[in-house]
Amino acid sequence: MRGHAVGRTFILALVLLAVAQVAAAGATTRLALVAAVLAVGALATSPVHVLAFSRADALVPPQRRTEASTWVTVGANLGTTAGTAAAGAAAGLSGSAPFELAALLTAAAAATNLMA
Repeated sequence: MRGHAVGRTFILALVLLAVAQVAAAGATTRLALVAAVLAVGALATSPVHVLAFSRADALVPPQRRTEASTWVTVGANLGTTAGTAAAGAAAGLSGSAPFELAALLTAAAAATNLMA
């Protein structure tokens, strides 16, 4: 039961991030509005990390939790690195492209967790 609650909360936090990213994409001409929207969306960032570790703990046997936590950390670091590179490349296309890309990837993460 605990794993299902963590999973639902994790998906909700990812959806909140995606909504904030879409809102930021629509507001790229107003920098103050982008900052405010992203600040609200950022409130979900720390809980997403905590929930990712909790979700990994719920999905693996107790003796594999250290390894699972390591993989969560590796995944977060790879995602941050690849996301920063992709956002930099997308920024050259249009002002809203990095936010649209982030929203797409966040929505994909939520969908992947719905299937788990």
